[in-house]
Amino acid sequence: MRERSVHNIDDREEKVVRGLVQIGAKPNVARVLFCLARTPATTSAAIERETGIRQTNVTVAMKELLQCGWIRLGTIPPLHKGRPRKKYELAKPLPEIARDLQQMVESRLNRQLSRLKKLSRLKEMHYYRS
Repeated sequence: MRERSVHNIDDREEKVVRGLVQIGAKPNVARVLFCLARTPATTSAAIERETGIRQTNVTVAMKELLQCGWIRLGTIPPLHKGRPRKKYELAKPLPEIARDLQQMVESRLNRQLSRLKKLSRLKEMHYYRS
């Protein structure tokens, strides 16, 4: 069985990850973001080892990060024969990504608030007539 070398993040680093989760990031996405902020241009296998997240969950997180435009995908040429490996790096600095995330959450909350107001008006019109 392959041994994993999980990086033990310190309290300050864990606060950054928790902060990203608190403002709306999924936990695995936050850990991958933090890993990429600390280690620019790395592979998904290295992220898996560094974070302790399973490969399938790293893949899901990477797909979400690519869709948001927060990371870039590149390639690493093979040393010998074989296919090039994919490498990932942040497309924006972490504070900018946190601002994007905040705006996404605010937008989602505003849409929900608008739906609640609409529902409230419908209730008033139909159910509370005397």
